[in-house]
Amino acid sequence: MKKEELFSVLEYEITIIDFWAEWCAPCRIISPILDQLEKENENVSLIKLNVEDEENKVLISEFDIKSIPAILIVNKEGVVLHRFSGNRPKGAIQELLNSVL
Repeated sequence: MKKEELFSVLEYEITIIDFWAEWCAPCRIISPILDQLEKENENVSLIKLNVEDEENKVLISEFDIKSIPAILIVNKEGVVLHRFSGNRPKGAIQELLNSVL
């Protein structure tokens, strides 16, 4: 999958893209936080992309993902509004969402 393909399916005002792997402990910590944020924000969707999946290798390169978890917050047009690696508290991520909603 390429960026254009990914961006063509964006339906919500804001999408959180989570690059993760099953073996990644920080990924397992942030995953339920991202799930909660998606449920609590009606204009936000969540896409989880496993870095181990061959189909995601092009996206990893296109987004220049160097470490995981890597979180991107993008708008409906596919513009990356925020990005970070590692864990953040739920409140900090919500503040990022609030700044773009």
